[in-house]
Amino acid sequence: MSALLAALAAAGAATVAAVVSIRRPTPSATPARGILTLDELRALTPRLDEARRVAFLPHLNAAMERWDIKGYARVTQFLGQVLFESDQFTKLVEAGDVAYLEGRDNLGNTQAGDAERYKGRGAIQLTGRYNYTQAAKALGEPYDTRPELVATPEHAFVTAGWFWRRGTSLDLNVPADAGEQLTITKRINGGTNGLTHRQSYLAKAQAALSHWLTRT
Repeated sequence: MSALLAALAAAGAATVAAVVSIRRPTPSATPARGILTLDELRALTPRLDEARRVAFLPHLNAAMERWDIKGYARVTQFLGQVLFESDQFTKLVEAGDVAYLEGRDNLGNTQAGDAERYKGRGAIQLTGRYNYTQAAKALGEPYDTRPELVATPEHAFVTAGWFWRRGTSLDLNVPADAGEQLTITKRINGGTNGLTHRQSYLAKAQAALSHWLTRT
């Protein structure tokens, strides 16, 4: 009898374990998969040519993995910002006149020519001598002496991930988890420039990745 009871108990435990293993996760527990597929990237970057999508995707995914930008909330908020900053990854170097950045102490532009030398580059448009220098120290790359590296796929996304987590006094995963896009925008931009477009990109990312919330 004791053996029978033990067997029944074991069977019951196995059943419970099976039920638990197939339980649908809540949105916050959805498999991080901060890994985008090529189809998902296509939906988000209609202006980007296919060759660059294929080339950029592994670097984007590696950056999100490295900096723990995973899960629906973080990934969509991150994409909402970098897609705007880089015009769907079509512009990894700031276009136009950057003379307005010359002599900007808050960016560390203390030497003549710093505005052009340290203009916006990469997926998040890293800007200013100070930010390039801090990224160089953190990532062990010569961004301060070779700033053009930030515009290459190998560096454009990892520097964006670094700035997201370490580039300001606030880890931007925190407001991302809370859905605070305005806070994120102010930390990245210093103001609210392009807020409407950032909101639009966020909405597109949320729509394109909405299936993450129902994936088992």
